[in-house]
Amino acid sequence: MHSWWESISKARTRIHLLSTLLPETSSVLSFLADSDRPARSLLLSSAAYSSISSSLSSPSSGSDDDSLCLWLYDTFLSADSELHLVVLCYIPLVSSFYLSRIHSSSTTSAISPTPNLAGFEAVLLVLYSFEVKAHSGIPVLISIPDLSQPSLYHSSRNPPSNKSNPINNNPSSRPLVGVLSPPLEPQMAVKSTKRASIVGIALDCYYKKISQMPSWSVKSISDDFLLFCDKNRLSLKVKFLVVVLPQALARNTSNYTVTKYCN
Repeated sequence: MHSWWESISKARTRIHLLSTLLPETSSVLSFLADSDRPARSLLLSSAAYSSISSSLSSPSSGSDDDSLCLWLYDTFLSADSELHLVVLCYIPLVSSFYLSRIHSSSTTSAISPTPNLAGFEAVLLVLYSFEVKAHSGIPVLISIPDLSQPSLYHSSRNPPSNKSNPINNNPSSRPLVGVLSPPLEPQMAVKSTKRASIVGIALDCYYKKISQMPSWSVKSISDDFLLFCDKNRLSLKVKFLVVVLPQALARNTSNYTVTKYCN
């Protein structure tokens, strides 16, 4: 009972703080805070999502003094599972705005200073650090079956001569073990060489919980990304970067293509 009430109290505190950052939605947020499951109510509120996404899309957002980015950062550090979902809900947008602005600055660096995106980077890094701790320095491995051996789903073209225990008698036919994802290294900042990995891990956290995300958050993965690119006249390359690439990253696609586009 104490843990349940502590979770509700923590969520209400975070929502009341959010209402001071988004005064135009303060009445809606106050109503959500008074519900039986405030964090869940915030996650499923389209009005709250619209207000937060509008703030994140502001040209001045994402800097080191961005109060909303700080709110997302501190909210994830609260270690409450339902508040984690609230933060994850906005990761596609944070990633989209961050990557597209990085790209824009790289193409106009000669005439404009590098943008201050420390706020966005802090949000991405807190998710990355969470995964580093969860993995405990252990790589993600997969077993690759030997298709020359029969299984429930197929028959072998060349049946083994020793039918009693073919795998143990033929070392070459034993399942191979492949590294799906190498051990994650702790990062204190988003370096250009690690940007793909950090953004990819943050998006992977989102995809792991995508079944619990509201429809408007899932829709933002494609529609909002493309709309943002069109408004800013960004190239097809950037559309690939912010729409196709995050989904590839979330499925642990090879970092070769990722690094090529993110550097």
